[in-house]
Amino acid sequence: MASAPAAVWSAQFTDACDTAAALRDARIEYLSLSPAPYDARLTVVDLGMLRLQTAIDHAHIARGVVDSGGFMILFGLGGIVPGVRVNGGGMMGSDAVVLAPGAEIHAVTTGRQDWATVFLNAAAFADLIDSEAWPPERGFMVRQGLIAHSAGLRDLSANLAHIACRKPDRLALGSVPQSVIETMGTALQRGLGNGSDAQGQGRALHRRVRLVAAAEELMDVAIGRPVYIQDLCAALGVAPRTLHSAFTAVYGMGVHRYLRVRRLNLVRCALRAGGGDAGLVKSIALDFGFWHLGRFAHHYRALFGERPCETLSASHRA
Repeated sequence: MASAPAAVWSAQFTDACDTAAALRDARIEYLSLSPAPYDARLTVVDLGMLRLQTAIDHAHIARGVVDSGGFMILFGLGGIVPGVRVNGGGMMGSDAVVLAPGAEIHAVTTGRQDWATVFLNAAAFADLIDSEAWPPERGFMVRQGLIAHSAGLRDLSANLAHIACRKPDRLALGSVPQSVIETMGTALQRGLGNGSDAQGQGRALHRRVRLVAAAEELMDVAIGRPVYIQDLCAALGVAPRTLHSAFTAVYGMGVHRYLRVRRLNLVRCALRAGGGDAGLVKSIALDFGFWHLGRFAHHYRALFGERPCETLSASHRA
């Protein structure tokens, strides 16, 4: 792998939507799952053909698509919070998910989580692993034990993020970029060559991810109006229990709860953009299908730790 000048970037965020918009190498939407005050940090070390991204963020659902330019390897830093799932697979502390260009990402974490991704273009990825062992086109594979076999990949990533935040100029000095690329490339090669694939459940996971992705596409088309499970099942040609099982496998929650979480997040985004008109709370809630306003207010406060009118007031002050 050839060397490239290092480009380093790090920022703190207090809003989940802003974090999602700043993420590199994939188009991602966040749905918050935590009432705690949001506080996240995102750090990027870009070496051209290889890009490291690390983040510390809160409980959320993430859904999106990997950029078409390369392969993404996703893993936890400092262990995995219980309940973390990526594309329907429960993540253990030593596992990683390898995603092909254009692959769907459907992830959920139930608490504050440190994670990292390494993004490589196709040529760099081909240097590390034979094409026969690549994930399927626009697909993914879970590599069990990759971190245990990768000779310090997790520590290297954490150290690079630490330096990027505090002494970013160091990563542009002399042959440092080349050294980083070679060290990380060697670690990844060992991990990808030795970690085992979760082949037994692979086909079932792919089917569930495709079903969830198709359901979310229908939700996107119907954005701004309520979506009901019966409508989704009719459009997708599946039984309610099949759709429920797919969402439970992918996000750790049934489709009914997912729909509510999604609509509450959409309401929050609308309130944050709505200015100070108090009548907007009722109007926006009804727009997104919350006809029982007392129950809506209860669910909203449980999810975000504040009342809808407080979100609206904060947006007006801002």
